[in-house]
This record gives sequence, C-alpha cells and structure tokens, in this order.
Amino acid sequence: WMIDFGKTVPLPPPQTLDHRTPWAEGNREDGYLWGLDNLIQIFGDMLHDTNPPSP
Repeated sequence: WMIDFGKTVPLPPPQTLDHRTPWAEGNREDGYLWGLDNLIQIFGDMLHDTNPPSP
C-alpha cells in the first residue's frame, strides 16, 4: 500500500493538501504528485534526447 489509511487523520481547518507542493517541515505535504510530475518530465526528456534529429 502507498498509504496506510489506519494512520491517517483529518487535517485541521483551513489546512489543505495538493500533493504537488514540495515537502517542508510542518506542511504535511507528501509531494507525491510533485514527484510523479518530475518523473514524467525526466522520462519525456530522456525520450526526446534519444530520438535522432530528422535529416
């Protein structure tokens, strides 16, 4: 499991999470989607770098 729901608790209002904000002490963000966005960008860059230019 990626999330242990047994250990989760509701956020106190008005705090929200977007999962794209990088983690910083006290912000409760996990950065999951931020990391996934970066991973997708890395793979896209690698794919672009491996395609030879057209003659």
